[in-house]
Amino acid sequence: MKKIILFLLVLFPICTFAQVKFEETNIKKALERAKKENKGLIVDVISGRIDKENIDKVLSDKATTDLLLKNFIPIRINLMKPENESFTEYIANLSYPVTVFLNQKGNTLGSCHWDAITGGYENFGKILDAAIKVDLEKKANTKKIDFLDIDYKQALEMSKTSGKPVFVDCHFEGCGPCKRMVVNVFNLDRVADFYNQNFICIQIDRDKDPHRVCEKFKVFGFPGYLYINAAGALILKDDGFKAPDDFMALGGKALAAHKNGTTSDVQTTSGSSSSPQATGMATSATSTPMSNSVAAGNSAAGSSATAMGSNSSSVNSSTVQFEKLSLNDAIAMAKSQNKAIYVDMSATWCGPCKMMKEKTFPDPQVVEYLNKNFISINFECDIDSALSNVYRDKYISTAFPTHLLIDKNGELIHKFVGYMSVPSFLAELNKGVMANTGLNSFHKRYEVGERSAAFMNEYITMLANANEGKRASGLASEYLKTLSMNDLANKKTFYLINEFVRDLDSELAQKVLTNKQIFEKNVGKGDVDSYEKMLWLIKAMSFVSGKDGEKVLDKVGYDKFLKRLDASGIDKNDYVKMTSTMENYHLIADWNSYAQHAIAYMKKNKGKASPMLTWNWGSRLQMGCTDKDLRAKYVDEMESNYELIKKTDADQAVVWKESMKILINDLKK
Repeated sequence: MKKIILFLLVLFPICTFAQVKFEETNIKKALERAKKENKGLIVDVISGRIDKENIDKVLSDKATTDLLLKNFIPIRINLMKPENESFTEYIANLSYPVTVFLNQKGNTLGSCHWDAITGGYENFGKILDAAIKVDLEKKANTKKIDFLDIDYKQALEMSKTSGKPVFVDCHFEGCGPCKRMVVNVFNLDRVADFYNQNFICIQIDRDKDPHRVCEKFKVFGFPGYLYINAAGALILKDDGFKAPDDFMALGGKALAAHKNGTTSDVQTTSGSSSSPQATGMATSATSTPMSNSVAAGNSAAGSSATAMGSNSSSVNSSTVQFEKLSLNDAIAMAKSQNKAIYVDMSATWCGPCKMMKEKTFPDPQVVEYLNKNFISINFECDIDSALSNVYRDKYISTAFPTHLLIDKNGELIHKFVGYMSVPSFLAELNKGVMANTGLNSFHKRYEVGERSAAFMNEYITMLANANEGKRASGLASEYLKTLSMNDLANKKTFYLINEFVRDLDSELAQKVLTNKQIFEKNVGKGDVDSYEKMLWLIKAMSFVSGKDGEKVLDKVGYDKFLKRLDASGIDKNDYVKMTSTMENYHLIADWNSYAQHAIAYMKKNKGKASPMLTWNWGSRLQMGCTDKDLRAKYVDEMESNYELIKKTDADQAVVWKESMKILINDLKK
């Protein structure tokens, strides 16, 4: 069963207000305007369709839209228009369709998906706040990692004399995640200071590696990070794009290991990286040739650009007989040849689509199977829109690549999305040939009453993998209610519970919590504890609602909830209480209560307080609170608390040094 990846942050309350207007333009004009107005850009990147319903829901709050428009210019880029092809470099390795925040230089500040926000899997307020924070930090930065113009052996010699370990950034030309590290991480002051102070830093191009360092240390994922001691022994290895704090933490881990004299074998660590073995099970919007990322709501993994190099499959003399046919012509040909129809819905810029063309379609088994059983059609939807739009509209294709299996009467047999390895692709194609195995046959089997556990699990998964998450959610809720305790308390079923049952007071959620010991025994205590905490947090966020254009906290209801939370014993470290209290006060703009709770947290935890939390809270105060006395009171406490953190957690203090400095200055203005 494929894993359906869904992301939960916090629920986003909805109320009605004025709409933000997105101007359809090109990136060159938009960046020129951004420079003139000294703002960033929020770019709604579409493939012809505008998600108006979800956009209106997300941007219906006055405080949010005011903050958005104060900092960003809303524009829309339609990737179905050939003139916008150059924009794909700005969204390399991001889920598609997507909304991205860019600064005036075109650097990515953050991204989100409208449907994921309204579904409760992403939080627009937090993403917006983070984008503003990153923009402020980028504007204040003047440094970058000093990669020395020396080769690997010279770096080892320098390591011997300096006592510093060597840090090697392994990359290749055209690698999207590699470029993101250069643009978004390597040029931050705090990152540069940390790496320049502690490491001999060099870069190695995978295709120009005379000492064969990438081969020696088995670097398959790019960007790859090698931490090596003066003797040439590997201390630590990792790969993939890293957020600044994660990248610094990785360096800190390497320093600690170096200090202890610890070395590592050359087995690669897991990560989100570029890899020849990567199987990007999802739609990508990227100009880098081999970039795998996930369409919102799809079952997929990875945010990376695959480093194929010269390893791409050779094209066989016998190839798939692809056509470009209208739907009517395809149906007519299918009837005359007594075959089904296979349609590859792709795009010229789509990395996983290119992987299908280079790795899967040339395979002799695939060639034989498609040519024998199907009328095969291929559309690059950004240039074949005249023909492809009929298919996209009729069979609801919103992700690339989407694979459609259609019978000779034009009825959908099966649908699936993303890059497929040869065995997986043949297995999915077989569902279009064998009876009762395709998505449409599952629709029919469900309609006539089939409800077996195996069928329902496969059907719900199949719907999610076909990018039909809303229907999958509805069926999962309906199906789970029919199961006995024994059937509920197993790992496969609990996965569905975790993804689709998120109301603390629902009958099914309460059933899980009442029988917690049974679930812990069969599923695992850690998974059950995480699920329980998630339920309480979602509930805690449900007491703010919109009224007359304003957000209002149901204080009576929330206070009652907090008593219930205390009585439950679930929130031993006060995580749910603290997170929801601060979020609720922020939503209703009660800055006095917001600051008082934050200050109380710092006084209670002293040097063990989280600088990430105190910075984030201060950042929100800086952006939303105009009370100078309150800001001054907060910054005084934050400065004092940061001095305590320096004494108890020096590494964290270094990580947050520059960010704290900027925020403290801003709060004092």
